[in-house]
Amino acid sequence: MKYLTTLFLIPFILTGCILKYEDVSNEPEYKQLLNTRYSLKTRMVISGINLPPGYGKDINIYVVYPLVSGRITGPKIISEEILHSSTIIEVLGVRKSVNHIPGYQSIDAIITVYPYEKATNVPVVIDLRYLQSTNYVQKLK
Repeated sequence: MKYLTTLFLIPFILTGCILKYEDVSNEPEYKQLLNTRYSLKTRMVISGINLPPGYGKDINIYVVYPLVSGRITGPKIISEEILHSSTIIEVLGVRKSVNHIPGYQSIDAIITVYPYEKATNVPVVIDLRYLQSTNYVQKLK
């Protein structure tokens, strides 16, 4: 659990600010992911996060990650729910960090989660590593 918290915060700590992202959805290596649906093979967590520096009460982003990785903890977590296996996610876009420290680049898929009861007007993301791993998701046809 502590490892995931540390891993999640490293890019923020090292850059001294919130990561900035660029949309790379139309780059050839990511374009084929758009509108692709996946079914979760394992339970995952969806955490609503308030990003630094404010640690306020508003959710700035939802992050989806495997439950087996542990949980993100701290005042930045506004909400947390478990997504069960067979939950469907669909890729809407792909983003890549641009102000990261070398070796800590973040590449996320921007997704929609079905079903997810809460209305979200902020991005919902999953690290591309989880999306590309057959341990966590199965591509739907």
